[in-house]
Amino acid sequence: MTKRIFISRKLLSDSPFHDLISEGIEIYDDSLIEFNALDFKLPKKMYQNLFFYSKKGIFYFFNSQKYDPNISYGVMGESSAIYFKNITGHKPEFVGQGSPKETADSLLTKIKGQNILFVKAKNSISSIQKKLDGNVQSDDLEVYSNDPKIKFELPNCDILIFTSPLNVRTYYSMYHDRGEQVLAIGSTTFKAIFECIHRKVKYPETASEYSLYNLVKSCLIS
Repeated sequence: MTKRIFISRKLLSDSPFHDLISEGIEIYDDSLIEFNALDFKLPKKMYQNLFFYSKKGIFYFFNSQKYDPNISYGVMGESSAIYFKNITGHKPEFVGQGSPKETADSLLTKIKGQNILFVKAKNSISSIQKKLDGNVQSDDLEVYSNDPKIKFELPNCDILIFTSPLNVRTYYSMYHDRGEQVLAIGSTTFKAIFECIHRKVKYPETASEYSLYNLVKSCLIS
């Protein structure tokens, strides 16, 4: 019987998940969120650091702003670091890894005594910013909206893979828990799943698509 997997993002052409399709597995890749640019203006105050929560934030920010060599840039995860370089031609000075707490602790050692601007979505939960516990002066800048889709339809799947808390909440606003195997990209998404279906699920140590792929492979074998 053919296995079906849902992942809550559109897969890029170089995604490792395409390897599963060649093995006869059906993959339904679709974000349950609508994204749109927001009009924004940079604060007049000068910031020493900018941090991007997502690739979408990088895209929408640099769609109207130029790279500033006087600013230290940070991103969440290796894939965002690669995307940042593709967009700007430069590597970010900081790449967050692990949980929001681990990333915040690592970021704090780098920017303590400085200020930072977090570039994010309208409905961001600001998971890293909250963990800084007021140890640095931080502000946020919303550059795009991320609103739940009102209408969508998905088939029954054997594995559900969620890549953000908002995707989790959107999915379970439409469907009940049907006992599928559920995976999260990281600890913040894990918490959102637990709040919706009240059961613990697996997530990889590193919040990346490649780590998710390896986790799915292990689930398919077991």
